[in-house]
Amino acid sequence: QITTAIYLKVSVSDFLTLFSSRTGGDFFWSTRPATILLLAGGLALSLSTIIACVWPSSYPDGIYALGLARRTPVELAIYVWIYCIVWWFIQDTCKVIFMHLMQKYNVFGFNDTGLLVLPESAINYIKLNKQRIINQKH
Repeated sequence: QITTAIYLKVSVSDFLTLFSSRTGGDFFWSTRPATILLLAGGLALSLSTIIACVWPSSYPDGIYALGLARRTPVELAIYVWIYCIVWWFIQDTCKVIFMHLMQKYNVFGFNDTGLLVLPESAINYIKLNKQRIINQKH
């Protein structure tokens, strides 16, 4: 059940992050999401929860997996959801605080362009490491 709990946690938290990130420096409830996003999110989260709950006993990739509702505590999916929602509120609060601080102190030139402007040394570091990663894969 650990594998399916992690699957559900990642599915839920990633979609909740999408709802949080779309509002910029405001709290996620400040702007209503588009209907298509609500429908897609509802469908994806519902299917992820159902899959995580009813997954049959199996060994995908050689790792034992079992649906969350197939063994006690059958409420495990609810606990995962509560965990994700609590951390979503914490994440969104941190996002709002840090966006406010970035604007107040003009971190990375945020107020100049509305974007984070990295120093040249950071840009060079990114380019160097990106090339290294590409070279390692080949």
